[in-house]
Amino acid sequence: MAKVLEGPGMGLMKKWGLTVPNYVVVTSVDELAKLGQANEWLKKSKLVVKAHEALGSRFKLGLVKVDLDLKGAEAATKEMIGRHVGSITVSQVIVSEMISHKEEYYCAVKSTRTGTDILVANCGGIEVESNWERVNRLALEVGQQPSADALERLAKDAGFTGSLLKKMTDFAGKMFTCFDSEDAQYLEVNPVVLREQDSELIALDVPSTKWKSWRSIQRSKARSNLSRSQAEIQPCSQPAVAPASTIPMRLSHAVASWPITPNIPVIHQTGRLKC
Repeated sequence: MAKVLEGPGMGLMKKWGLTVPNYVVVTSVDELAKLGQANEWLKKSKLVVKAHEALGSRFKLGLVKVDLDLKGAEAATKEMIGRHVGSITVSQVIVSEMISHKEEYYCAVKSTRTGTDILVANCGGIEVESNWERVNRLALEVGQQPSADALERLAKDAGFTGSLLKKMTDFAGKMFTCFDSEDAQYLEVNPVVLREQDSELIALDVPSTKWKSWRSIQRSKARSNLSRSQAEIQPCSQPAVAPASTIPMRLSHAVASWPITPNIPVIHQTGRLKC
């Protein structure tokens, strides 16, 4: 199992119908400046700049800058590129548009020994970390597809109502389609947000995207809508190592998957609730 970073992960989500912010991945200030001339959204939007590396606590490390114009994004890029954090040197950043929103939610799809779990919560961001009991789970057997009714009940039991109920039902369904079609192991969006301008659900942050095979990773690189994409890959079972000649991409620190608590309510396809 291997992990790719936000850019390729967002590209795959966009491919399967999930809405993501506009974004580019760059390796230099000059590259960002050129893209700024060709893309109106970079000129007109407030921007977020993040180190595009397998690093935790990026905000605390000063590797996330928000509410920037293009000049500010260029300055942040210059500050981050080449910075050393432990054994990792920041070689690229992801620049995306800020999405104005008030509410945050959570959605993930995870492979299990018996099949697949779809997880949904009506809280997101750092709030979900301290409210894991609010995460609801739909358990599927190997090879089983989620029905529309089961997805709707999952979203309803998580606390979604009205038009938002249908939107989260559709979002979770598209998450599963992306997960299943691209041979994923673990796919997470935290947070999912409701964009103020049009009330559309946006996959704002994609912190965890894990794939079962190198084939899937190569597909994610080829198909992601990036100006320049060099997917950072890390094995989940070993620490950072030097590049091997047989592996074409640089390995970086292993990142553990989100812990799954046994007390999450489980909704099976039959609709039966089980803890």
